[in-house]
Amino acid sequence: MTDVPKRWLAIAILCWAAIVVAGLALRPAMPVDETRYLGVAYEMWQRGDLLVPHRNDVAYHHKPPLLFWAMQAGWAVFGVGELWARLVAPLFALGSLVLTACLARGLFADRPAVAAMAPLLLIASALFAVFASLTFFDTLVTFFALLGWIGVVDAWRGSTRRGWLLVALSIGLGILAKGPVQLLHVLPPALLAPLWMTRARPQSWRRWYGGLALAVLGGAAVALAWAIPAAIAGGEAFARKIFLGQHTGRIVEAFAHKRPFWWYVPVLAGLLVPIVGWITPWRRLRGAAAALRDEPGLRFLAATFVPVLVAFSAISGKQPQYMLPEFALVALAVARLAAREDLGDRRRDRMLPAFGLVALGIAMLALPLIGGRFTGDRPGLDMPSWFGAACALAGFVLIGYAGWFLRDPPRAAVGRAATLAIGTALALVAVNVGFRLLAPAYDTRAAAAVLAQIEAQGRPIAVTGDYENEFRLTGRLRSRVADELSDQDLIGWARANPQGVVIVDNYRRVPALPAGWPVPLHLGAFRGRVLAIWPASEIAGPRGAELLRGPPAP
Repeated sequence: MTDVPKRWLAIAILCWAAIVVAGLALRPAMPVDETRYLGVAYEMWQRGDLLVPHRNDVAYHHKPPLLFWAMQAGWAVFGVGELWARLVAPLFALGSLVLTACLARGLFADRPAVAAMAPLLLIASALFAVFASLTFFDTLVTFFALLGWIGVVDAWRGSTRRGWLLVALSIGLGILAKGPVQLLHVLPPALLAPLWMTRARPQSWRRWYGGLALAVLGGAAVALAWAIPAAIAGGEAFARKIFLGQHTGRIVEAFAHKRPFWWYVPVLAGLLVPIVGWITPWRRLRGAAAALRDEPGLRFLAATFVPVLVAFSAISGKQPQYMLPEFALVALAVARLAAREDLGDRRRDRMLPAFGLVALGIAMLALPLIGGRFTGDRPGLDMPSWFGAACALAGFVLIGYAGWFLRDPPRAAVGRAATLAIGTALALVAVNVGFRLLAPAYDTRAAAAVLAQIEAQGRPIAVTGDYENEFRLTGRLRSRVADELSDQDLIGWARANPQGVVIVDNYRRVPALPAGWPVPLHLGAFRGRVLAIWPASEIAGPRGAELLRGPPAP
């Protein structure tokens, strides 16, 4: 990457670091998703089973094991801990910034400014910046999608062996990261190569598609090297789910996250802030049609983004992060639009991002004044002594940066992209400071510590509803938690296990339990509700049904 100005990539990396450090320091692992994935990885570690992930002693077919493997690899070196496990997915986001610059160099070799700008615009985009510090599979998918696209470009530019090898690795490891959905990201530019290769076309399309077929087979072999032994070890139901059930369910009729066909367009546009609000490059759209006719780089981006958008729009289940890899394509396209010497950096083109920072700054200043409205009806939540000062500092920094950003003299597009990235990083640091007010409601450690003591005493545990392994890693729990029980079944379980405990997490948001109620082993805010840990003897008693339902409305 010798022709990429390293200082601009360094700024993108520093923005990533600020976002990740703030997220890890100020925000706990979020239930139910992050804690579920951490718990599954820890359960694999406990079982010594690298083939079949488990959640609460049941084979976990929802996700492949690559993220869990990476967590365990770090634990083998550093010891079991939450910090490394929560760093794995952000490190793939960091790698995605580097690969975005590499892809830009391959697509726009004559425009080094694109390679300098694209990582900055990627970390500036709200969705990518948010997921850069979260433990989700989508940053892994993004990393391997970028690796596959780089492979396609390498194969186009003559490095066919290396290119198709990268595509094979991208497909295989991407499937191990999140499943066959990886093919939707990687295959379009290779399949639609005749549409975007305006020059330097391969001598034989038969060889091109033959190389692609071998890459797909190679990727499938990588994925099947895990899937076949896992299917044998996990049993028939697990095998059916990992090969068919989850993916056909999302495509045909979503069991979760069902959205209309058009849903992605407005949602993704909103999540591209502040890029979508930076008017300067969008003023060059009028000349983009001519460039699209002539430039294979822009045609590559269109031939990749459009089919993926249509495919994901047609799929029943939709979530914004499903299209996270395509945010790199948008960053590249915007960088290409902005990489013009005649591009004017007008102050009015920056008004929307500046106003967004001002609005967030005002919200941070107001948060300590209205914080009691968020904490008053939840036990265990209060405002830290430093919270008001931290919010005031964050608010003034955001407003001050917005004023500087708006009044900043004109600068080159890459410099403006850097100021956008810094603005997004400051905004997310501020959001994490503000979230600290509610962090105890999402922190599983207090309840997990109680459960760890209970388990150490050999007492069984049950929970209302579905247990998502929320307390597995934070409590270092080893035993199965009885779950998916009706209220009547829970009362029966409590009578059969009078020495056990029952976790009830469906109480209304109340600051304290009513007078006359027994005292639970633990009472605290949990997400949008209140969680109580009751001795099974109380649930088995005459007030058991009442304790499971929760306090009456005031």
